[in-house]
Amino acid sequence: MWRPQVDFAFIVWQSFPERIVGYPARSHYWDSSRSRWGYTSKWTNDYSMVLTGAAFYHRFYHYLFTQYVPVNLLQTVDRMANCEDILMNFLVSAVTKQPPIKVTQKKQYKETMMAQLLVIDGLTAAAR
Repeated sequence: MWRPQVDFAFIVWQSFPERIVGYPARSHYWDSSRSRWGYTSKWTNDYSMVLTGAAFYHRFYHYLFTQYVPVNLLQTVDRMANCEDILMNFLVSAVTKQPPIKVTQKKQYKETMMAQLLVIDGLTAAAR
């Protein structure tokens, strides 16, 4: 992820500080053939959560997560060593009654990315 993308997400979050704002989004769905909920990372315009690894959220939600989320839910996250982002999205949505905000990554052409890498590499080499 490039710095301008991180900066853009932060600017969006500043406009919506009560929500989770980030890049990788996921969707949950009911799988009727298995009679259980499923989870997908397919790139679509539909999403129900944003992964917290590349997201901004207010520190108040982290406080709520660590102090007020029921112990059995935290133990489930610890046992699975996963799903903390699902729980955080549910927490924030329960408090705000609003969904997270997915910001899209800027798609770049291969040639543009290579030119940027050469500039960065040139600056790095000059600094050495």
